Amino acid sequence: MLVVIVPLRLESSRIPRKILAQIDGTTVAARVLKRLERCLSGFPDIRLFAAVDAPEVGSHLATEVPGVQTILTSPELKSGTDRVYAAYGHLLAEGLVQATEVEAVVNVQGDMPFLSESALVEFLRDVRERAKSSTGCLVTISESWPKDQSYDDRAAVKVLCDQARRALYFSRHPIPYSRKSREEAQGEADAEFHVGVYAFTGETLRQFAESPATRLEETEGLEQLRALWLGIPIYVLKTEYESTSSFRGIDVPEDLAWARAFATKGK
Repeated sequence: MLVVIVPLRLESSRIPRKILAQIDGTTVAARVLKRLERCLSGFPDIRLFAAVDAPEVGSHLATEVPGVQTILTSPELKSGTDRVYAAYGHLLAEGLVQATEVEAVVNVQGDMPFLSESALVEFLRDVRERAKSSTGCLVTISESWPKDQSYDDRAAVKVLCDQARRALYFSRHPIPYSRKSREEAQGEADAEFHVGVYAFTGETLRQFAESPATRLEETEGLEQLRALWLGIPIYVLKTEYESTSSFRGIDVPEDLAWARAFATKGK
């Protein structure tokens, strides 16, 4: 069994109440969960939950996406993974899932309203294969650099991998440093676009969530750097950019404007 948990925080610093922002008549949160429901319809043994931090969000989802069970978590939790860990702990404590039956816990960022369903299906299959051979790993997704995303955008996270597809580093800045100008490199991006989807084995999730935040993580504002600092290998499944979907998250007002335009494209 895989447990998919979508962390949803109502208050955000850059876009207040962004998960309830409307995109062509549907909120960000509802769009994410509806796409996930479609994606998971072919996997009867995968359970989907939403980890919310406000009763208002739970009530909204009960109306808009009634098939998804919500779990109320503390608004004081600092990161999405902390919220996922708290929700998973609730599921275990209530006997709603059994730890021995869970192959991995999947964290899908709750602000990607157009996530690629085909890429996520590929990811879930990859996670299952890796979980068979390891009790301590973390898996995430990247894609070739999107044509509509600036490589210099600090909201767009970059990842560099080694030859075995293990992450070397994540950054908000263009990496690696290049002695060539962007014009000389013909605009080629050495790093890949990191996607906010993670799969943890149960022990890896515990180790990660119960470890304090690291200075490197707080400097970049990227929690996955905690895993690298702890020595947890992060395997990166590369998918290809699709013009009909996008893993772009809603982080700043410009992203919300982009999402509203993307939703009506082709209408």
